[in-house]
Amino acid sequence: MRLIGTGASGIRAQQLALDTVANNLANVNTMGFKSGRPNFAETLAVIVRSENAVLPIGAMVPEALSVGSGVAVNGVGTDFNQGNMITTDNVWDLSIQGEGFFQVALPSGETAYTRAGSFKLNANGQLVDGQGNFLAVRIPQETTDIAVGANGEITGTISGSQRIFGYIGSVGPDGQTPYAPPGPYTVDISGRLVDGNGTLSPAMLVVPQEATGISVGKDGVLTGLIEEKPQVFGQVTLAGFSNPEGLTKIGDNLFAASVNSGNVQVSLPGQNSGIVYSNFLEQSNVDMASAMTDLIQAQRAYQLNSRMVQDGNEMWGLANAIRR
Repeated sequence: MRLIGTGASGIRAQQLALDTVANNLANVNTMGFKSGRPNFAETLAVIVRSENAVLPIGAMVPEALSVGSGVAVNGVGTDFNQGNMITTDNVWDLSIQGEGFFQVALPSGETAYTRAGSFKLNANGQLVDGQGNFLAVRIPQETTDIAVGANGEITGTISGSQRIFGYIGSVGPDGQTPYAPPGPYTVDISGRLVDGNGTLSPAMLVVPQEATGISVGKDGVLTGLIEEKPQVFGQVTLAGFSNPEGLTKIGDNLFAASVNSGNVQVSLPGQNSGIVYSNFLEQSNVDMASAMTDLIQAQRAYQLNSRMVQDGNEMWGLANAIRR
């Protein structure tokens, strides 16, 4: 009698489903949150009788007789459907309409990816997220003529147009800033700037404190006025993956690349990715109605599987009573 084991597997699976729904509902107001969904699979069935078996009376039975042994959880997937947009009065509140992720530089030097675009300027005029991680400057692989000016400004040519990507954030050997490391310059597979010595050069978006009339275009270009003269401060690029569901959640609305997600593809907004909107934030994509429906279904399934375990226990009790 496999009833107890089958019911126990259902209890474990529905417990995870309840945990997932609860997490979705808890993050219904988390900007850029992407809801999770549990993926279930039938466990290996026990073959009681193989197909084309010959019965004692000589007849052949074409169908196999197998009994399922419950359910298993393959994993918890992530729903990357677009969330609703809300307007704000902060020019540094950015959202992505379409595919893509913002890229932020972690203290470890690694790159993380997010859809939560609530950024702000720190005391040094550098664009950071709520945890203080820099909005990373990442350069598409097809960029040519990459150069770093005497003021640390990073430029390059892409699609026949020269772009200003940001500024070097490293300090020179004598403590000088801005600092232009030696060339020639290239980019690695993640779009990070590499100098002539093969060293990764940290790059960031910096906006002077005296800048006015700041705006962020749909193409991700940061512009403003310095002494009433238009100036470009940098370029927001977006990251894409062949399999976004393979990204690993690392908390704080951040994802990390993995083997399953594939290599990152850095592109300009509107080119193989979505476009950027300033003064907008993307809300959680949790659907309250669907989440409540999923919650009720998981609760009822949990109750029924618990009842199966209880019934199985009673049946074993009856069997033991007969033996006595």
